[in-house]
Amino acid sequence: MGTISVLIVDDHEMVRAGLKRLLETEPDIHVVGEAGDGAEGLELCKSLQPDVVVLDVAMPKMGGLEAIGMLRQSLPEMKIVILSMFSKESFAHEALRAGANAYILKGAPSDDLLEAIHAAYEGRYYFSKQMHAAVISSYVHRRGGEETTAGFHLKKKF
Repeated sequence: MGTISVLIVDDHEMVRAGLKRLLETEPDIHVVGEAGDGAEGLELCKSLQPDVVVLDVAMPKMGGLEAIGMLRQSLPEMKIVILSMFSKESFAHEALRAGANAYILKGAPSDDLLEAIHAAYEGRYYFSKQMHAAVISSYVHRRGGEETTAGFHLKKKF
């Protein structure tokens, strides 16, 4: 595996600076740029074409969910990691439906972000550990009590 190029898009300068410091401690990650809103992030993604973009959900000018849709249209191969303060599973579902590869909470341990970037780069999905159970539970309840295991649907009996 080579070096993973990452673009950080968050409207808080202090968050971007902290993320950059964290990511640059990893020998296989290189931060290629930063943006303060979704519109600027979209333009930088087009020009820099990073492997992974770390994207906040709530930002001025263009939010992360809108940016995901536009990125999927213009750069369908780009990997997207959502970094959010919103812990409701509905936000994670919406981000995944829009095309995100990972959903991490800002309060999660820093290792979650590093794992998410690596997973997304490798084409896998990743949820913050705090979100994992909530997302799965929500999915199971939406399926009308059915669980999916190894491709089989199992009807829950109570």
